[in-house]
Parts: sequence; structure tokens; C-alpha cells
Amino acid sequence: MGEEVYREERFQLSRPARVTEIDVTSMPWHPAVVHFPIVLLILAVAIDLAALVRREPSWHATAWRLLVGGTVCALVAVLTGDASAAAYREAEGTADLVQQHEDAATLCLLVFAAVSLGRLPLALGRSTDWLLYWIALSVVGVGLLVYASNLGGELVFVHGVGVSLETAMP
Repeated sequence: MGEEVYREERFQLSRPARVTEIDVTSMPWHPAVVHFPIVLLILAVAIDLAALVRREPSWHATAWRLLVGGTVCALVAVLTGDASAAAYREAEGTADLVQQHEDAATLCLLVFAAVSLGRLPLALGRSTDWLLYWIALSVVGVGLLVYASNLGGELVFVHGVGVSLETAMP
């Protein structure tokens, strides 16, 4: 009988949290959304460049749609990153890097927003005279995106920003 009671206590599972008990306002949204603009924007520029090489003008419409989607996702990533960074702005050793990451990401967002809006007349079927200019600016945007991404990676993987060591360690 004593062994049976021990088994019951030992193997009792705790009740899982219900969805209504999760506080979504305190969740770290930035890591969940940041990869979408990276993929969408790089893919948009790659398709634009492939359209130029293969002489497939219809591909530019697909690239523009990806560009707009990536720009909207970049806005969400910048806003969630800004909200997440508040705790690290004054931290010794990471404050400058956090600011550099934020500045690079914001500049990247502005470049892609300008390209998205600048290409709107092209998407509506108007003159394609400026297409090469907008694609060139998109390539610059990808460079900024890679730079901002590397800074973000350094914050997480070198400095442990946003990583809880208490939950990571057994």
C-alpha cells in the first residue's frame, strides 16, 4: 500500500496552463517575427535580380508583392524590437550595440518603405523608367538588412540579450 501511494504522487502531472492564462503582452514577440522580413525582403530582391537576368518582366510584380509584405513585417519587427530593447538600453556592455542594431534596422525599414512606395506607380502599370534605380536601392537595403541582422545575432548569441540563462540551465 505504501509503495502504491508513492507511485501515484511521483507520477502525477501538473495541470497545463490554459490559453486564457497566457499574457501575450509580456511575450517576446521580436524573435518570433524578425525572420519574416529577412526572408521576404531578400527573396524579393533575388526575384527582381533574376527577372533582370532572365528578362522576365512579369516577375517584378511578384517581387513587389514580396517587397511590400516584407516591409510590413519589417515595421512589426522594428516595433516589437523597440519594445523589447527597453530593458537593455541602459545595460553596460550592450547599450551601444542595441542602439546600433535599432538604428540599422530602422534605416533598413525606411529604405524598403521608400522602395515599396516608389515602385507603386510601376506596379500600377505606369512607366518602368525607374525600375533599375529601385532595384539598386533594394540591394543597398539588403546590405543594411544583413548588417542589422548580424548585430541582432551578436546581441543574442554573444551577449545573451533576450536569453534567460535560468531557464536554459538544468
